[in-house]
Amino acid sequence: MDKKNSGGRVVAHDATTHTAIVLTLALVLGVIGFLAAGSVARSASEKSGSVSLRTTKLGPVLVNAKGHTLYMFAKYKNGKISCNGSCVKFWPP
Repeated sequence: MDKKNSGGRVVAHDATTHTAIVLTLALVLGVIGFLAAGSVARSASEKSGSVSLRTTKLGPVLVNAKGHTLYMFAKYKNGKISCNGSCVKFWPP
């Protein structure tokens, strides 16, 4: 129930009004968060890259747009490390 001061102005709202205001604010903030998350997801998925084949002394390798070699991690066979010698210096197990 609303309370009025001596001038006849409303100075307090009832619990229903407060609940409605809180729920409305929560809904608005939720929608804003949902839209922001969707925007971030769209911008991340819209990025594209290019891959090309480059011939090296080791044979053909895949490289990105900057010429950096692309690698695929594959689990070691039978739990044995396949990188040894100078390989370990650059690619520690």
